[in-house]
Amino acid sequence: MPTASLVKLYLAEGILATARTAGTALPAEDLARIDAALTSSDDLAASELWVAYDGPAVLADVVARYDLQGTSAPTPDPGAWGQTLTTAADPARFLTELPDRAHPDDAELLLGALSRATPAGADGFDQSFGLLGPGRSAGTAAKQGWMVLDGQRYLHSIGVVDDRVVVVLATFPVDVVDWPAARAAVDAAAAALSR
Repeated sequence: MPTASLVKLYLAEGILATARTAGTALPAEDLARIDAALTSSDDLAASELWVAYDGPAVLADVVARYDLQGTSAPTPDPGAWGQTLTTAADPARFLTELPDRAHPDDAELLLGALSRATPAGADGFDQSFGLLGPGRSAGTAAKQGWMVLDGQRYLHSIGVVDDRVVVVLATFPVDVVDWPAARAAVDAAAAALSR
């Protein structure tokens, strides 16, 4: 299903890894964009990074390095990064292997940003659902995603909760389920999986 904003995590890791391999330091403004994309799910920051660093190429590198077999760049519009496709297994694999595959400083930067997720996204959407919802553990590092596409609401919550990887990807028909009902379902699933 479409990743919505979850792809921002793949994008950030790929940009950091590419810079480290090249032996170059990322400009401060791009580090700030990565932080904004991960903490407040800032779409403008993600779009700027996607264009500046060739998002489809960065995504292809992450897919190869982490062996994400169900993740592919958006088609036919490669600029529509939120329409990147993935499966529940891929973010689970990515988060599980991140500490071993990424440079320790990069893994710490990414998980640190996820642990500082803001209460609301840059677009004003309330991020306190799923892993960041009721009963949130103090040790939670999570990335949230939401979007409406082709008559479906997508509401995702992935992360690390007290050293456990938890992935909740959900889709709901727009004409049947509103945002509050979708949030309640994702809250319930995250609570069950986080026990």
